[in-house]
Amino acid sequence: MAVRRRSARTLKAGATKLWLDGRRSYTLDRSARQIGATEAWKQGMTGKGVTVAVLDSGYDPDHPDLKGVVAQERNFTDDPDIRDRTGHGTHVASIIAGADVNYRGIASGARLAVGKVGTELGLTESAILAGMTWAATEVKAKIVNLSFGAPDTLDLDPVEQAVNTLSERTGTLFVVAAGNAGTEVFSPGSADAALTVGSVDRQDGVAVSSGSGPRTGDHAIKPDITAPGVGIVAAKAGGTGGDAHVAMSGTSMAAPHVAGAAAILAQLHPDWTGQRLKAALTGAAAATPGVTPDRQGTGRVDVVRALAQQVVAVPDRLWAYFPWDGPDGRVTTGTVSYENAGDTPVDLDLTADGDVLRLSAQQLRVPAGGRATVTVTIDGKDRATGEHVGTIVARSGATVIRTLAGAFVEPESHDVTIRAVDRNGGPAEAAFAQLYDPRTGDTREVRFTDGVARLRLPKSEWRLYTEIEDGTSGTTMAHLRLDLGADRQVTIDAREGRRAAFSVDDPDATQRDLVDVGLADGVWQYGYTSWKRPGLGTFVIPARAPGLRYMMRTLWDSRTRTPSPYVYDLVKTYADGLPGDPAYAARRADLAKVTATYRASATAATGTPFFGARFAEDKAVFMESPAQDVRLPGTLVHYRTPGFVSLRATLPGDRLTQTIIRAYAVS
Repeated sequence: MAVRRRSARTLKAGATKLWLDGRRSYTLDRSARQIGATEAWKQGMTGKGVTVAVLDSGYDPDHPDLKGVVAQERNFTDDPDIRDRTGHGTHVASIIAGADVNYRGIASGARLAVGKVGTELGLTESAILAGMTWAATEVKAKIVNLSFGAPDTLDLDPVEQAVNTLSERTGTLFVVAAGNAGTEVFSPGSADAALTVGSVDRQDGVAVSSGSGPRTGDHAIKPDITAPGVGIVAAKAGGTGGDAHVAMSGTSMAAPHVAGAAAILAQLHPDWTGQRLKAALTGAAAATPGVTPDRQGTGRVDVVRALAQQVVAVPDRLWAYFPWDGPDGRVTTGTVSYENAGDTPVDLDLTADGDVLRLSAQQLRVPAGGRATVTVTIDGKDRATGEHVGTIVARSGATVIRTLAGAFVEPESHDVTIRAVDRNGGPAEAAFAQLYDPRTGDTREVRFTDGVARLRLPKSEWRLYTEIEDGTSGTTMAHLRLDLGADRQVTIDAREGRRAAFSVDDPDATQRDLVDVGLADGVWQYGYTSWKRPGLGTFVIPARAPGLRYMMRTLWDSRTRTPSPYVYDLVKTYADGLPGDPAYAARRADLAKVTATYRASATAATGTPFFGARFAEDKAVFMESPAQDVRLPGTLVHYRTPGFVSLRATLPGDRLTQTIIRAYAVS
């Protein structure tokens, strides 16, 4: 069961969150060698003369690694200054151009323009868009690093649109972190023009958390490239002396490696546009064997090869989307042009690896300072549904240029529009929904903007579970069957919800501000624990759903005695849907009374008992504890809803010295 703990489901539409990742032992000097930056430095290639903009949480202007490195700065947030209060922006900036001897930035000769677009509370789209416009049009930065993101949607969001528009209009290259969700690429890394970066470890293995494709909607290949992002040591905001550096992990750290590599390449080719820089870097990347393109793009960035290769393939990828209800044929053509920046002609041998790709020629001569073009036919006729990813490879001696190409042949699919209405009748500002197939466990997250979500789904027996958050009343749960044979529009109206009011006939007992919720349907399982402010409730929209099992749980303690000598563990269950009456009025006389005695294994004076209601056999358990620790030795009286199996564990003292788990039937 996927168990989540939260106080608020989502940020409002238009807000994102910075990634602050864990620490490992891996240094920036190693990652610079890994991508070939140290060899570029020997050639005098340090990004000198190139401006890279960093749009992030600001930076530490007092950090020695960034002294004299930041040429321009602007604050787009409500914070009073540019200072970095999260540590994220400082770390990212120093990976690009930090001046430390041991932790030297990838492009230490570049100059930075820092735009503060995020605070400790996250980022807003208005700040991001203003920062992007400033960086591309006023600063005229050749490269802009964006180490942030939000879940992608079927629609083109404002930040994705800005990446595409500013790239075309100004020639700026936006280098974007793919995100740390593992199974999806975040926006704006999902934008066509973005150079989207996944994360690899020291052995070029793709990190488990690194955002991977295919892209939402057309299933196009993303990310575009990878770079080191595991345990990267760089500048620490507020750090001095031996505490001046810190390790972080994630695609947030991988992206600035590629931004630095782009700056080095831009020093060599100052007249190249951002898209040509992107094509050069992706075409020269080193693929990790055995890893699919939707995890790594063309592979790990290789600065040495990118500098050495004079021929660039544009565009950097070709992709076709064949909708199931589209015109017959499922054949399209495109072109790849090979542009030669050298002063001698280059003869290329071309091959296409992929079951939907055909080339119009197997050899090309690219004249000095010119270009030559090959036509690529993408043929999806009689192909199985799904992604068909291939690679066009051009070779000439040591030169190897790889271009990803392919198609998505869509199975029968339909458009679904979901509207979420809050308890006041307006568009829900905070809604969460998950589509699932109870037979396979396949799930799809639903992203709402202004209370509306749009998806395209393959035909299946989908089920839709939804929660609508309302800051004035609470959470409303809903469930419906969504068998797709045509396009669908559905509305989830929180006003139809009935309050899940729990009570017990003990005037001394008071309910805690938490609720455990568990759901199961076939192989699909879902659950969460929610802490709520006093006065907020949980509401349920009744639904008939054969196979769906429901559980809601609340805990009650003494309002007059501390620590409470008892705990009420009240559970409401329901089969085949969401209950028409989710309320539960418990009578103490009907509850199972269990008196538990706790003893210390050593000298611990207190202990923390944990106890959980098992939702169903072999399903996860929500483990909770008393409001206060229990004195050891000591007793605690448990009053429990009868008829199910519970688990119990004990944690004596302030560290785990023993764990006792007993299952017992409550009757």
